[in-house]
Amino acid sequence: MCIQLDSNVSLVSHAGTAGLRCPTAHRALTRIRYHIYPVHSQTSFGAASAGCLASISGLAASGERRPRGNAEAVPERECNEARYNSRMISSPKIVLASGSERRRKLVEAFDAEVEVVRPGVCERRAWPEEQAEEYVKEMAELKALSAASGAAAAGLVIGADTAVAVDGRILGKPTGEDEAKSMLTALRGRSHRVLTGVAVIWAENGAEASGVTSSEVTMRGYSDAEIARYVESGEPFDKAGGYAVQDEEFSPAARVDGCYLNVVGFPLCEVARLARGVGAEVRFRPDWRADERCPPGCALRAASKAAT
Repeated sequence: MCIQLDSNVSLVSHAGTAGLRCPTAHRALTRIRYHIYPVHSQTSFGAASAGCLASISGLAASGERRPRGNAEAVPERECNEARYNSRMISSPKIVLASGSERRRKLVEAFDAEVEVVRPGVCERRAWPEEQAEEYVKEMAELKALSAASGAAAAGLVIGADTAVAVDGRILGKPTGEDEAKSMLTALRGRSHRVLTGVAVIWAENGAEASGVTSSEVTMRGYSDAEIARYVESGEPFDKAGGYAVQDEEFSPAARVDGCYLNVVGFPLCEVARLARGVGAEVRFRPDWRADERCPPGCALRAASKAAT
């Protein structure tokens, strides 16, 4: 559990995680907690409704940005900030709010100094009836907000979150072997959607933007024995849906329709589009090349050619 308050905030447990029943209130509380905006702030990420704000009114009295009540510290092993610095060639500086090794590698396609910060937001499970697009977008926004609270005065902060949607369910990262096997079995030999929410905050002017990229993945008919070996390897546990599309040994996907890097977890084309939309002119490294599995019409192919 990330945070527990003895105030009038309604908390509900979801498989070991905690979150506000109302997603908008959850977002507003996070803004207060990370000292980013007062609760009445209007932003491009959306303003909290009166009904949602009522549940956290005790936290925002007198314009305070810090939650009242006794708050339990975030466990260091889960949400403690970890930083990685990579010197690139040109500005703007990029702050990536992610603990994902895959995103860290992909963000280095940009010709910029990169700082990776583990976001101080513990990921929750999707609520019943919650739309996958809303879920990944909100989680990406909260990650970006948490990193922006500790970021330097200048820089582009990026948050991202990926989920798998199938049969009306939203699959995140499996928490154990049984759940990993169940996810991979449910996905076998059929199609599902992979969605990645991306949120950016440009510290230069305070502008924010977010969006969602969706791709369709058709899985091959792998065997139960292959599932068992893959789960035993430990690979599924930090990946939405329990698999990595780029895994050459397991090779779970027969086909990807749409953005390939979205399925990996970081759609660079969407990141670049959002960044430019808030005024941050990001460029790709001269030696960077688009992944050969990106679709032929992908803007990344043209961008990588232009960088040469």
